[in-house]
Amino acid sequence: MRMRNWRSGMAGLLAITLAACGTEADVPAEPVETTEALSANPEMPDGMRVAEGAWLNLPAVPGNPAALYFSIVNGSNSDAAIVAVDVTGAGSAMLHRTETMDGMASMADMDELIVPAGKTVSLRPGEMHVMAMDLDPALAEGGETEATVIFKSGDKASFPVLIRGPGDRG
Repeated sequence: MRMRNWRSGMAGLLAITLAACGTEADVPAEPVETTEALSANPEMPDGMRVAEGAWLNLPAVPGNPAALYFSIVNGSNSDAAIVAVDVTGAGSAMLHRTETMDGMASMADMDELIVPAGKTVSLRPGEMHVMAMDLDPALAEGGETEATVIFKSGDKASFPVLIRGPGDRG
């Protein structure tokens, strides 16, 4: 009986967390592009930039994880790999992707996110995202925080992130 309650609780938590991630239909199909990079970070690998419009979706239930979404552009001639993301105000953050098997959605950790040469990779609701855990209560709707992507090469780049309330897709 105890194991069954644990499984029911975990299934409920997964459903709430996936709901916070939303669906692909909630956001535009293409990332918002700007002509200037948001990050003038000298450690950003050559040819890489983060497109304007990064956002953190706060959870509907306090204490649950938030989801970070952004697009990264690789204008170089070689692939780049993101191996970690740090979110200011979060105790930890993990790269995730949403998978659907037999009609059931689940999340899977990603060891790295490949950004192919000449391509843009977008983290979107219902797809890839960064799960930010143990949020500082100071992170509030309408505010801003910062995220830092860390590349396999050791390079990193920070960029501003708008904080949105639960269910707010802008």
